[in-house]
Amino acid sequence: MKLNEINLRDPYILTENGVCYLYGTTGGSSSWSGKAQGFDVYVSEDGENFIKKPVFRPNPSFWSDENYWAPEVHKIGGKFFMFASFFRKGEHRKSHILVCDTPDGTFIPLPAPLTPENWDCLDATYFEEDGKKYTIFCHEWTQCKDGEMVLAELDENLSIKGQVRVLFRASQAPWTRGFDGGNFITDGPFLHRMKSGKLLMIGFVRRFGNDCSIAKEFIDAGNFGEIYYGKATYLRRAGAPGGWFGDSSRSGGGPLIDLGVHVIDLSRYLCGNPKPVTVFGATFSKLGTRKNLKSVVLPWESTSDVKKKEYKFDVEDFVTAMIRFDNGLLVTAEASFSLNIEKDTGNVELLGTKAGLTLSPFVLHTECNDMLADTVIRANIGEGDFFRAEMENFVNAIEGIAPCKAPAEDGVELMRILDAIYESAETGKSVDIVR
Repeated sequence: MKLNEINLRDPYILTENGVCYLYGTTGGSSSWSGKAQGFDVYVSEDGENFIKKPVFRPNPSFWSDENYWAPEVHKIGGKFFMFASFFRKGEHRKSHILVCDTPDGTFIPLPAPLTPENWDCLDATYFEEDGKKYTIFCHEWTQCKDGEMVLAELDENLSIKGQVRVLFRASQAPWTRGFDGGNFITDGPFLHRMKSGKLLMIGFVRRFGNDCSIAKEFIDAGNFGEIYYGKATYLRRAGAPGGWFGDSSRSGGGPLIDLGVHVIDLSRYLCGNPKPVTVFGATFSKLGTRKNLKSVVLPWESTSDVKKKEYKFDVEDFVTAMIRFDNGLLVTAEASFSLNIEKDTGNVELLGTKAGLTLSPFVLHTECNDMLADTVIRANIGEGDFFRAEMENFVNAIEGIAPCKAPAEDGVELMRILDAIYESAETGKSVDIVR
């Protein structure tokens, strides 16, 4: 049979001696309700033509008869072990391991389920680290409401050894949305080690400010409704920083890369990290370093060479952009080193169907008793020591205590935005971001 003739969910591919083994949730509607059939494997040597083989059919003594889901097969010590999810009415959903000498033979269940007896669990996976065996699985929202991703070490018999550890809960991810009174789902873990073996974290320091944390709480609680428009500004009247910042061969750009990047990221992060789809931008080089000014004393002037004649400044001094995201959000952004304005300003404003937010000073704009109202929050809302908070999060992420708040993939999305702004400024046309 051809690949397009195969009907399954939760695909998992194992390659062994140049042969492809494709497993998954089969059985059509019976995989969700009614008696389960079992598991099959689709075997191919060319990735186009497959042979279907049954690899598990339950015998009457097997504890589960419904919801046979998401099998994945790992080669461990010369044998093949299938990790899969099973259920029976009146019992907890569990992950169970099955074993076979070959990847396409008959898999036999181990004596007992893998996951804790009184837990609702699913989607266990397997990995090894420093000679030790581990499993990661989901503790289901059906039992704990805020679904958990759980780690456990395994002994030589592939049974859980010692205490299980919660790696994170679903609500901790900034993009998640709860349902039915605060339920959050975890599902389908799988581990991929980067070639370097290292955790990558981007220095989005504004994500770690007190103002950001409090704003995120209000947004995630639904206080703003649908946020459909944002303004991100970081403007200096006369503030070219000197050094390599003005040298495009070393900095790559001007205030967009030095200043605008922070407020653009902060806006996107607060709104749940939607993906950018279309960008229009314009850059200007009109005022330069303004080294002629006699009345300006830069706060960093002692370490700046802005006023030196040999100082190189070939980046933009002002940039403006409109960024549309895949959820309908539109953000306008402005950043400058030099601009004829009254004073320096930096802010994020978010406008929603229920309320709006000005981040600095922290004020909520809404209605109360059919009258316009502005609410000032009495809390420690300043930026705080976000550099310290950033480092603490990095350490906690390494130790598995908390998720990384600024992963590398967010840096990739932000670079797509910055690149598109510069491209649009050069061409005079809007730029669609294609992945």
